[in-house]
Amino acid sequence: MNKIYSQAAWCLVTASASSANDPLPRIGNEQDNLRSPYASRTVQGLQLATKPPPLYELISSSRWGSRAWTYQENVLSQRRLYVTNAQAYFTCRHDSMFSEARGSEHSQRLSEVTYFNKGHVYGKQNVTNFEVYSKAVEEYTTRDMALQEDALKALTGVLSYLQTSFRGSFLYGLPDTEIDQALLWRPRDNAIRRKDRTGRYLFPSWSWAGWIGSVEFEQNLAISRVKWKNPHTGKFFSTESFRRPDSDSIDSCWYRDTWSEEDIHGSIYVSSGGFDENGKMGEMRYLHPVADCASTKDWMFFDIKQRLQFRALFCCFKINRQHDRYASCSRGMHNVCALKIFSFSDNQVGTIHVPGSIAALLQPGAFEFVRLSRTRLNEDDTSHNQFPADYDEFGGLAIPQAHSGQKFEPDYHPNLFQFDTEKFDHTVPWCVYNVMLIETKDGISQRLGIGKVHMDAFLQESPVWKEFILE
Repeated sequence: MNKIYSQAAWCLVTASASSANDPLPRIGNEQDNLRSPYASRTVQGLQLATKPPPLYELISSSRWGSRAWTYQENVLSQRRLYVTNAQAYFTCRHDSMFSEARGSEHSQRLSEVTYFNKGHVYGKQNVTNFEVYSKAVEEYTTRDMALQEDALKALTGVLSYLQTSFRGSFLYGLPDTEIDQALLWRPRDNAIRRKDRTGRYLFPSWSWAGWIGSVEFEQNLAISRVKWKNPHTGKFFSTESFRRPDSDSIDSCWYRDTWSEEDIHGSIYVSSGGFDENGKMGEMRYLHPVADCASTKDWMFFDIKQRLQFRALFCCFKINRQHDRYASCSRGMHNVCALKIFSFSDNQVGTIHVPGSIAALLQPGAFEFVRLSRTRLNEDDTSHNQFPADYDEFGGLAIPQAHSGQKFEPDYHPNLFQFDTEKFDHTVPWCVYNVMLIETKDGISQRLGIGKVHMDAFLQESPVWKEFILE
């Protein structure tokens, strides 16, 4: 579908239709079909007329604008002709619009997703491939779906178009070359597991496709702290090695010859050759360098049972169903519960985000938390390559480092995360672990929630390495 929509001269949208069986508005032999629903009168020589609504309002309230299957039409089509009961509208990828009543004007975008071109993405404000992907998924998951089995099918066109930008594949909707970042999605409302008519789970718990409800993604860079397992060979590998070339002979020069680094908002973004909005060679931005001939062609992340296999540190913390201050549920109504995480010495060490449907089933007690990656507080502008990548892996606790004498105050709402600053140092660069709350039965783990824990708090609990099968 990506080729059909992206290469079509224009896409015809019946924006006023309630189903595919509705005829095209204002087309036919009946006189009523030719009448405009908006009145025009002349009063004392002055012509007055009701004003047609802007296209954005019509689409926002239309069936077409809320269906999951029509999302890729909006994002991938280069030009669109909207036929409504009021009038016809024409838009293009340059945000220009022409309508019968208003003529030519600049239109309000119907999607925040950066446009795609020649299989690549480009941005006007230094956006990365992951930012485009995450925005697409965030918009898509707000839409309605009649058949839950279509959760991935209806987005296949967009994901196929993004494959070139990620230089990899998608695992149940998650890019494999940025799997650590993509796992950090969290629900925006009371998500429930996506099932078929027999009650069978359709997609894995670690994918947003496995849940019904809108989602959002963590945007702060995540430094991987897991070792992935190839289920076919039994060998472990890192995400970094997964993105590198297969051949050792080109390993030393591929980065130097292709990539450059930019420091944007405290995070490192990497630029490489791509296409600009006019189809000319320009720049693309990635979270990490990815080789054209990356090892992704030979390695497989998962087996046929929708499972991720990996080795990671895990430990237990307590949850007593106490909510954080910025996301408190009231009157027994639970949407997305931001639950406080406590150590066994009763210090708050972090926050976990759990759908209300899951939180209602959790009884106070100890739970398993898996360390996925390392990240920073929003106020921390330290580049991640200013300290050894693995200095939190060995030698015990993190060591606070000098940082221009600046003190960081934890930013609660932007980070959706809180911890005891009297017990744990928030001036340590990149002092946060992204963790996953899991439930394990018969050796198979399921995701329950995603959250953050202070690095020192996690290491103080004597975590152990363990192999996981996440389904």
